[in-house]
Amino acid sequence: MATARLRSIAEPAQSPCRRHVFVVCQGEQCLHRGADELLDDLERCRLRTEQDLRIGASDCLGHCELAPAVVEDGQVLGAVTAQRLRVELLRLGLR
Repeated sequence: MATARLRSIAEPAQSPCRRHVFVVCQGEQCLHRGADELLDDLERCRLRTEQDLRIGASDCLGHCELAPAVVEDGQVLGAVTAQRLRVELLRLGLR
């Protein structure tokens, strides 16, 4: 039987040169719950890092129950707080 090693949330991603893409939902619920601040945090990070960090804003992603929603490298993250975003950026080696 094969076993898999789970990566710790604080462990940096394997490939430090990889492109990372974040899309922040700008729907009404997400804006009400702080999506603009998340977008600002990502922009500050993009200016500080030498890695390829792409940031975008989107109309409603359709995940209002998860507000604020962020798509990180194709995976939807829900209820993203500034603290959780910092943890994700650390995990990716971007902070």
